[in-house]
Amino acid sequence: MPKMKISRLMFYSTVLTSVMLSSCSQYAQTHSTAENTASNYAQNAATYWTEQPFCSGRYQINLPSNRISGTGWLKYNGWQIRVRPDYWNLEVESILEVKEKGYNGSASFIENRTVIPNKAMAMVTQASASWDSPLLTQVNGMLYNVDFSFKLGKNDAYSIRAFVRIMPVNGKAPSNLKQLEKSKVDEAIGHIRNDFFDKLRDRKDTEMPQQQGVCLTEGFIADKGTEPFFGSAGIKIKDYKGVYAELTTGGSLEEGDKPLLERDLFAKDGALDKLFSWAKYSTIRKGKRDINGMAGNEKLVKWQGNRYLFIWEKEDGSVKFKMTFGTNEKDTKGSPLSEKEALTAWDAILPTLKKRI
Repeated sequence: MPKMKISRLMFYSTVLTSVMLSSCSQYAQTHSTAENTASNYAQNAATYWTEQPFCSGRYQINLPSNRISGTGWLKYNGWQIRVRPDYWNLEVESILEVKEKGYNGSASFIENRTVIPNKAMAMVTQASASWDSPLLTQVNGMLYNVDFSFKLGKNDAYSIRAFVRIMPVNGKAPSNLKQLEKSKVDEAIGHIRNDFFDKLRDRKDTEMPQQQGVCLTEGFIADKGTEPFFGSAGIKIKDYKGVYAELTTGGSLEEGDKPLLERDLFAKDGALDKLFSWAKYSTIRKGKRDINGMAGNEKLVKWQGNRYLFIWEKEDGSVKFKMTFGTNEKDTKGSPLSEKEALTAWDAILPTLKKRI
């Protein structure tokens, strides 16, 4: 073969090799960039969803910092308490409105008491009843509602209801009725303060107390760790409309209750059944999932239009964490998060659930 042809062949071979090596290098760089981008996204997403700790009852979990508390409830020392964030001003207005109207539903207004100025007050109403009922002697006397309301944090409203009964004398109201009313109401308020209110202190949402006790919305009660507590706290995520989390602790599976994996989440006539009776749903995944030493199970389902319901429950039912995405009937377009993004949030948050102390 002539020398010129050999040189050209070597030249073309060298160029082809260079092109191939360059292509491989570009593919490797592109593939590496894609991997890094995906890794960075996952890391950033995990950081966002677990940026700050949140505690409720005797447990804590990490959630986004850009959050607001939703309505909750709790039972402690035999008292049932309703929690309404940023509601104290409206609570005071509603109490004053009852006073102006003279009644609350079928109950007659009796009095308002300031327990602590701008902090706690009690409204007393008299239920509709009879001093003398020959057919229903067990309801004889007059029943009073003592609605004790107080503020935690800047404007969060808590409310507790106690009941007082004054028995008749010879089928009639006792002659010292007003004195008895005051005495009985004083006693009811005293019980609420001794059993619950006076044990409270204010707490910032981000504070994780380093002692035994129960976390409330903007509050904390120090105790021995054995007092019965049952409560639920809701959390809204500001950045994502329709994303809602709920942590319920202190409960149990009642006799006859089925474990999560066997339970129908959409029992007939249930709230979810009524809300989504029109929609077809599918299971994304379900099965056993232990979290920080707690044996439990998870069930994740979805509906059309990016609507999701994710639940994890401890096997004995004492702890349950739930997240919903776009399931409110007002969220006509569903969640702004895709299935992958919702799962990313769930799988970042859930492993942080643990007993606080």
